[in-house]
Amino acid sequence: MNLSKLSIFPALAPVSKREIFRASLGAFLGLLVSGSTTGLFMTDQVAIGILVAPMGASAVLLFGAPTSPFAQPWSILAGNTVALLSGLIILLAVDDVVLAASFAVSLTIGLMFFLKCIHPPSGAVALTVILSQPAISEFGYHAVVAPISLNSLILLSMAVLFNNLSGKKYPHIPVTDTGEKSTQVDSLHLSTLPDDLNQALKRYDEVLNVSPDQLDWIMNQVQLQSYQRKLKGFLVVTS
Repeated sequence: MNLSKLSIFPALAPVSKREIFRASLGAFLGLLVSGSTTGLFMTDQVAIGILVAPMGASAVLLFGAPTSPFAQPWSILAGNTVALLSGLIILLAVDDVVLAASFAVSLTIGLMFFLKCIHPPSGAVALTVILSQPAISEFGYHAVVAPISLNSLILLSMAVLFNNLSGKKYPHIPVTDTGEKSTQVDSLHLSTLPDDLNQALKRYDEVLNVSPDQLDWIMNQVQLQSYQRKLKGFLVVTS
């Protein structure tokens, strides 16, 4: 390992200031509406909170990375439901808080992989259920079920509305060979075969925060950019 190349900073793709503002505004509006609307249905006496903490992480994905597989409707709804049920089941079976939290989060992760609904904030949802034991004992299970369910549904609805109004297609519609790929890329026959990409992803054997169709599109754009650069250099030399 070359220690000189190590960095504490992630290798993020460049993003415009407009997109940063769009994502930040979306998260603000999404959480504001979610919290305000949830407050209409619940009172402080029975709720663990009008806004539960995991929704902050969900907002990052839904508005900051709306094309991510982790941010799709199935991911947040099924992921949070799995986390909620896992937390409640473990809460009934395990008395020790630390052990219960560990079991709940690990069970949530396993089920999300199995059901293809990976949503990282759902791990925090499972943890929230375990740590809400005092409120559950006093007010009942609806003290944790209601705010998490309402927050998830309202935040998702806001993501659908805001993202589409601000120019981001959401939910993400996979790019297909007959759909939105660049005609330049298709005409140059630079597209990779889907099976080639799938085989490479199997060998990689880790979760990517990007869908295969997005990855394929990016690869084709890189090939097109390289082709145009080489063609430009060829024209300069020959002239």
